[in-house]
Amino acid sequence: MPAPATPEFLLLQQALAGRYSLERELGRGGMGIVFLARDVALDRPVAIKLLPPALAQQPDLRERFLREARTAARLSHPNIVPIHLVEARDDLVYFVMAFVDGETLGQRVRRGGALGTAQATRVIQEVAWALAYAHGRGVVHRDVKPDNILLDKDSGRAMVTDFGIARLAEASPLTGAGELMGTTHYMSPEALSGKDQDGRSDLFSLGVTAYYALTALLPFEGPTLPAVIARILTEDPPRLALQRKEIPPRLAEAVERCLAKDAAARFASGEELAEAVGTVDSVGESAPQIRYLLKVSHELDTAFGMVILGGLVIPPLVSALWATQPQTVLLVSFILGAQVVLAPLATVNAAREAIRAGLGYADLRRALDRAAKATREESEVLGFTDSPQSLVKRRGDWKRIGHVGVALGFLGVLAPNIPGVADTGNWLRAFGVASFAVGALCYGASFALRFVSATRVRLTSAHAGSQGGEWLLGTWLGKWLFRLAGIGLRSKAQNQPPSAERTEVVLALAAGDLFGRLPTDLKRRFGEVPELIHRLEREAERLRTREAHLGHALATAGSGSSERQRGVLMELEGAKADVRARLGTAVAALENIRLDLLKLEAGVGSADDLTAAVEQARAIGDAVEGELKARREVRDLLSETT
Repeated sequence: MPAPATPEFLLLQQALAGRYSLERELGRGGMGIVFLARDVALDRPVAIKLLPPALAQQPDLRERFLREARTAARLSHPNIVPIHLVEARDDLVYFVMAFVDGETLGQRVRRGGALGTAQATRVIQEVAWALAYAHGRGVVHRDVKPDNILLDKDSGRAMVTDFGIARLAEASPLTGAGELMGTTHYMSPEALSGKDQDGRSDLFSLGVTAYYALTALLPFEGPTLPAVIARILTEDPPRLALQRKEIPPRLAEAVERCLAKDAAARFASGEELAEAVGTVDSVGESAPQIRYLLKVSHELDTAFGMVILGGLVIPPLVSALWATQPQTVLLVSFILGAQVVLAPLATVNAAREAIRAGLGYADLRRALDRAAKATREESEVLGFTDSPQSLVKRRGDWKRIGHVGVALGFLGVLAPNIPGVADTGNWLRAFGVASFAVGALCYGASFALRFVSATRVRLTSAHAGSQGGEWLLGTWLGKWLFRLAGIGLRSKAQNQPPSAERTEVVLALAAGDLFGRLPTDLKRRFGEVPELIHRLEREAERLRTREAHLGHALATAGSGSSERQRGVLMELEGAKADVRARLGTAVAALENIRLDLLKLEAGVGSADDLTAAVEQARAIGDAVEGELKARREVRDLLSETT
């Protein structure tokens, strides 16, 4: 069941009905509440950050927030989350920004531990580029920290958010001690000393963020806020090389230079820092839960071989030895059965851990695709005629042949004990020895091929894309594995992507679900609501189709060569604007029904409110239906443009 709507959700949705449709709360802190929403007109997901009402009621803070947010809205860079709208309505102050499907750097480290050096390098560079762009336009972030850096789920791109919020936090007496403590760890010495700050102060904060991303530890720790401040001002952080030996010296030196007490000793700009940390691994890295799943899946290959081995060995073993040595039969059966059962169970358990972390089969596919891409690139660079991927695949084939050979070897050894074939015992024994030898050679070939592929191509554990049982995970079996592992589990809400359906479809489903949870007496009283919901949904979809047709006609008609054509184009533009307005009205009516149902469920609304919303929605539906029937005029206009 969805979480109950909060008062802030209800107030903001009421103010934005028809323009934006809120889906759920993504998170909250002392400086704001973030909601996932949909832009009705453009039918795309967005994130809306609402300033806490207690801060919005203070005129000075309110105006300062709006000014800083509008300054940030002018920034346009691939590594900065774009702001689409900054607005204030009564006590509601908010801004609308692009929705980034992913998680913050802070969430990523808390969930999965320190980043790999390649991924950390990429994040540092991209944030440095974003800061350099902002600094070049006179904007200092002032609050660079892991929770203000978003990581896109598909591309891994780092995007900086919350420009301007730090200045509001500095002026706010409502900031809690816990939040101040968390932010203080990332503040530069000059910021803590009350001195003037420039872009180099942001680079200090980025250095602390990079240290945390690489080690999952903060460079300046203390039991109290004054202790943390004293260490930032007077002490050097522990050397990165002591915290994690595999960090490249070039990267460690760049991060430690960012943490210099004197701003003049740091990099002069974000571009210098980005250049200093080195090159970026374009392949990217997978989440640790996915890497662990791939590692565990290697055992599926062994389980597959054990199925073949058991099928060939167990029946003759039972026939030959059960009467005289039942304990031997049971021991062999137990060993083979344990291998067959434990490997799939371990794989399912690893998949469950991935699901708990908000990951799914799509993340597994991306990891396999990255591995395949890395293998192809490496083979092209080294000029292999026989790709490493095929070598690894052949290794699996040879290993399976080895399973069969060993099984036949067991058969040959056991055959003389089988009643009725004792006369041919010597021949079968020789056959068994030969089969065992062939099987051993096949095993040897499989390990030799693994050694060759791993040595010549330097395959890392993250890029061993086709080894072991991973090939199974890339098939339909991988999808079924995640379905089985997900029984009884729910992915984390903040990692669930927004619905791919259109806004009106999402609203209709949500309203229908809310109506289904009403008490029986209210369902009887408002029995027409489900049909009204579906009617508004259908009409909104038809309006959206009409708008698309008009947009296509305008795009293909050109500027027009005659006064008549120019007049037709103006009329088409007016018709498109009217359709968009009708669409907003229809979606707003649907939104109002959902909103009143939410209020009823939360105990803050009344049946009379819902009655008014239903009557209004019915009137809007009639008006929209009349609009949709009046098509002849628009068709005539469209024909005149062709």
